[in-house]
Amino acid sequence: MNLLFLLLIAFQFSYLNISNSKKVAESKVVFEVINHQAENVNDIPLEIYQKEKLIAKFHTKKLTAISLPVENYEFKVFYCDEVYTIKTTLSQSQHHLVFVLDEKECKDPILLLK
Repeated sequence: MNLLFLLLIAFQFSYLNISNSKKVAESKVVFEVINHQAENVNDIPLEIYQKEKLIAKFHTKKLTAISLPVENYEFKVFYCDEVYTIKTTLSQSQHHLVFVLDEKECKDPILLLK
């Protein structure tokens, strides 16, 4: 009887561990590009790289969102003559990345993409 009771407890713990450690297959990533006054800066080029390969390229809006598989990524924002980069591993179901741009007068407002 004691052995059966111990087996039931072990089964319950293993079941709880399996249900609590659900793998996240996809992550929703929200991008925000702001200045130092926390005002949104729109129409800024953003590139997403996975294993040094360009996988997405678009211009940001107030809030820009994309769903990506859980992997390692490099996010690049191009502004004037600067490139802002974040390298990260998506591991949660949601991420919020904020790029804060320096205040500067740009001859060309946006660095031309390759």
